[in-house]
Amino acid sequence: MKSWTYRLLQPFLILLGIFIASIIGYVVIEADILFWMPYTWTTITVTTAGFQEVRPLSDGGKIFTITSLIASWASFAFALTRITQFVTSGEINKYFKTRRIMKEADKLHGHVIICGYGRNGQQAGHAPKIHNVPFVVIERTKQEWKGLPLNITT
Repeated sequence: MKSWTYRLLQPFLILLGIFIASIIGYVVIEADILFWMPYTWTTITVTTAGFQEVRPLSDGGKIFTITSLIASWASFAFALTRITQFVTSGEINKYFKTRRIMKEADKLHGHVIICGYGRNGQQAGHAPKIHNVPFVVIERTKQEWKGLPLNITT
């Protein structure tokens, strides 16, 4: 998995882990409970809804609830921070741009690859453009390419 994809999914994976760990924790700590109770307790705790428990918890259950609340609160703060960071740094735009480019690249068959789009690369690009042959430009620097169907920078 690419690092930016992992960094974007990481907060949600942590929240999922806390949700699963909370369910398991309630099952282990609380004795003689119905099947749905750990899910209810976990949902109430992780979402910080603060409803009253469906039945009184043991002392161990109360301590576990406090721990779960702190962990889920910290995870929500981390998730919000990470998502805000992606949006403000422009990484989310890069993600969608890269995704769009890769989808377009997957569609290409029988295309020409032009390495470098300086003076010679631009001249080489005229022939495929005239003959409606798809082509891809690989360029080391970012430039404005007008009329090109697909631009990949390295």
